[in-house]
Amino acid sequence: MSAIPQPASQPWVVDPSRTPLTYTRPLVGSECFADRVSVMFDGSGDVCMGVNFSSPISKQELKQRARGALDKLRFACPIIAASIEGPEDGVSTRNWVYSPVANDWDRQAWLDVAFSFEERGASLNTYDFIRTTNTKRLPYEVNGKTSLFRCYLLADNTGGYGLYFHGPHAIMDGWPTLHALALMFGWMSDAAGSPSTLEFGTEWMNLPVDPITATGGPRDNWESAGIQLLQEVAAQQLRPVPCHTLAPPSRATNMDRKPIRIKHTFPSSETKALVDATRRSGFSVTHLLEAAHCLALFACNPLESNVVPEVDFSAETTIFSLEREFTASVNPTTHLISSFSVMPVRIPMAGPLKADSPQERLQMTMEALKAQYTHYLDNPCLSHVLAAQLSVPPTPSPPADQRRMFTSVFTNLGVVEKRLPTRWQTETSATKMDIDELALGHRMTDYVGIHSWTINSRMHIQVQSADVWDDGYLERFLEEMCNHVRLILLTIKRVHSGVGSCRIGSV
Repeated sequence: MSAIPQPASQPWVVDPSRTPLTYTRPLVGSECFADRVSVMFDGSGDVCMGVNFSSPISKQELKQRARGALDKLRFACPIIAASIEGPEDGVSTRNWVYSPVANDWDRQAWLDVAFSFEERGASLNTYDFIRTTNTKRLPYEVNGKTSLFRCYLLADNTGGYGLYFHGPHAIMDGWPTLHALALMFGWMSDAAGSPSTLEFGTEWMNLPVDPITATGGPRDNWESAGIQLLQEVAAQQLRPVPCHTLAPPSRATNMDRKPIRIKHTFPSSETKALVDATRRSGFSVTHLLEAAHCLALFACNPLESNVVPEVDFSAETTIFSLEREFTASVNPTTHLISSFSVMPVRIPMAGPLKADSPQERLQMTMEALKAQYTHYLDNPCLSHVLAAQLSVPPTPSPPADQRRMFTSVFTNLGVVEKRLPTRWQTETSATKMDIDELALGHRMTDYVGIHSWTINSRMHIQVQSADVWDDGYLERFLEEMCNHVRLILLTIKRVHSGVGSCRIGSV
C-alpha cells in the first residue's frame, strides 16, 4: 500500500505538436473516474440537469439573452468547450484538450452547436425532454464543429421556460452545475452586459486547475494519513460479510431499456418539520436520507431467515464534494468541473435490524453512518485519495458481479438556493425570472440512482433506473424510503418523552 504515491498537481501546458495553439492536461481524480465510467458503460453517467422558470420576457428576447449568457460562460468556464482525448479502453487516463477562440467565426460556430432553443408547445414536459436528450451520445456535432456540452433553452406557450445543460459527468457535478446555472441567470438578468467586451483568446487562463491544486496541493502527511485511508478502503472492499441490495431486476439491462425516473415531493411544512427534527437530533439531512435508503432496501428485499445474519449495508460510491476544501484562489462559482472524492461507506446491520422499534433502527443506522462520514471527513487526505487510486494501473477485473445490476447509489444535492437563487430581478424591476423546479437525469444506469434536493422549501427524492424491474417495485422502494424519512418525527417525539433507548444525538 505504501507504494501508492502522493498524487501530484497537473498544470495546463501547451501541446507543441498542435496547431492552432492548444492547451492540455490529464484528467485527475473524479474527472478521470467519471470519464472511465462513461467510456466503459456507453456514457451512462452523462447528465442532463436544469431548472424550469417563469418570466414575462418574450421568447426571442430570452433566446438572445441565453445565447449571450452562454457566450460569457464559455469565457468564464472554458472547460465547456474542451474535448477529452485518449484511448477509449476504460483504464487509460485521458486528457483535456482546449484551443482558445481564434476569431469571431470560431466563437459563433461553437455557439451554434452548444446552444439550442426548443419550442415545446403547450407544456415543457421536461420528463420526456431529459429522457430524450439522454439518449443522445456525446459529443454534439454541427457543420463539423463538435461540443461535449450543450445548453438548452426550452419554451412553452404560457410563459414557462426551462434552462438545461447536457454534458459529461467529468464536467457536470451537481454543485458546479448549480453554480454555472446561477451564472447564466445572472447574465440573462443583465441585458446591458455585452459579450463583445470579452477578450476571447485569453479565456484559456480560466481553465480549471486540477483537484490536487484546487485543494491546496500535495499533503505533507500523505505517508501517514493518506496511506491509512487507502488501507481502510481496501479493508472495506475485502470485508467478507455480504452486502444487502434490492432484489434482482426481472429483465436484462441494456441501452435499449428506457431510463425511468420517479419522484416524491414533501410539502414545505413537512420539509421544515423533517429538517428541524433531524437537526435537533444531532444529525444532518444526508444522514437521515442515507439511513432511509439503507432501511428501504431491507423493507423491499426482506431477509429470508427470521434469525438476522451478519449482513452489511454498503454505499460503495459515496460522494464527498471537494468544494469545502478549495483554497482561497479557487472560486467555486466558476470552477465548473467534476470535484469529488468517492469512498465506500459500509456499516454492519445485524445490530440495527434487531432493534425493538423502527425508530430505534433508524437511530442506530444514522449513528453508524454519521460515525463513518465523520471519520472520512476528518482525514486531511480525503480529497486526494481518488486521484491516488486512479494513478495505479488497474488489476485485471474478475467477471462482472451481477449484484452491480441492482446496486443503489445515493447523492444529496442539499438546498439548491445555497448555490442557485430562485428569484432573479432583471434590469427593470418589473421584469423577473422565477425558478420553480429543478430536474435532472442520467443517460442510462445499470444501478438505481437516488438523488435528493430541496428547492423553494420543498424536499424532493428521486429514484432513477432502467425499466427492468417489475411494475411498481421502484415505486415501492421510493415509498419505503419516504416512510423511513418520516420516522425521524416519531423518534423526536420519543426523545422528548424520555424513552431512553430512542434518544438520538443531543437535543
